[in-house]
Amino acid sequence: MNPEPAVKTVLDELDLTNKNIGQFCCNNGRKLSLISKHYNANGVEFDIVENFI
Repeated sequence: MNPEPAVKTVLDELDLTNKNIGQFCCNNGRKLSLISKHYNANGVEFDIVENFI
């Protein structure tokens, strides 16, 4: 099963449009970037990986 439709359904219910959202342990930030663009939201990534600091 592809989880993406289920994830989108939950995100739509949260009404993220024009909100500030954050992601911890963001890895490369791709998902946060896509969500931010889709919902016209501001995204902030939090990660303590040494090479990203």
